[in-house]
This record gives sequence, structure tokens and C-alpha cells, in this order.
Amino acid sequence: MTNSLLVLLLTLATAVTGFAQGQTNSRAQAYYHFSKARLLDDQGQASQAIDEFKKALELDPNNSLIFSEMAQSYLRNNMFREATDTAAKAIAVDPDNVEAHKLLTTIYLQAIGRATAQQPPSAETINNAIHEFEEIVRIDPTERQSFLMLGRLYQIKGDLNKAADIYKRFLGIEPSS
Repeated sequence: MTNSLLVLLLTLATAVTGFAQGQTNSRAQAYYHFSKARLLDDQGQASQAIDEFKKALELDPNNSLIFSEMAQSYLRNNMFREATDTAAKAIAVDPDNVEAHKLLTTIYLQAIGRATAQQPPSAETINNAIHEFEEIVRIDPTERQSFLMLGRLYQIKGDLNKAADIYKRFLGIEPSS
């Protein structure tokens, strides 16, 4: 794993040589902290990984990828509120960050999956999930699974006309389904 980190760092350092020296150093340092965070996270050192993600964001605060990876780390460590907030920041920086939208759907679907007959999922959670799936199919109109989940969520919500519309759109990309 250390060799791949070294290769990644060398590649990134080479890629940024055309920028001004100050910008290059800052960006290279951000990628160093980002890479270190991913390595630490892979090793199960979540707290240290989060600290490294934060250092990377201090140096490159508008990097949606760093926010997305940090949100995934939070989610892997069952820190749902932090994962949700951080994924939302990734989307604020880049509304077309499909990975951040997918991460939010994972969080909302987990909440829906934990619901029971005595305590059904909230309308807000269902609407949030619908919104994120709508964004995913907007960004990638060939995302088959997102169409199917979106249709199912509209069924759960009781909006059968909207569910039917979604399934018709799905058949447009998957006519043999």
C-alpha cells in the first residue's frame, strides 16, 4: 500500500508543476493529506483519517472529492449526521458530484430500511431520498438502479402516477426490462 501511495504522490506532484509555486505547494500538500487520509481509513484508523481529510480541506476548501471521501469515511464509521453534512458540502461545491448524491441515498435508504410498522419512515426522509435519486438520474440518465429505486420510493410515498412516469422513463433506457 505504501508503494501505491508514493506513486500517487509522485504522479500528483508531476501533474501540478505548471501552476504557480505557491498554488502548487498548497495543492500538493492537500493531495498528500487526502492520500494519507484514505490510507489511514483503509487501515481502520478513522479518527486520524478524518483529521487528515480536514487538513486537506484547509488547503483545498473547494474540493468536492475530498468532501465526498470524508463523508464516506464518516458513513463507514456509522457517523450518519457527519456523513450527511459532509456529503451536502460536497454537493454545495459541485452539484453534479454523483458520488455524494449516492452516499446520501445510502443514508436515507438505511433510515427507511430501519423503519417498522409502528414507526414508519418520515415523509422528510422519503422526500430526501427521492430528491437525491432525482439528482442522480439528472446527472446520469442511464443509471438504471436509481430509476428503479426512484419509482419504488414514489410508490412508498403513494404517488403512483409519478412512479409510473419514472418506470416509463426507465423503459426508455431499458426497453427489454
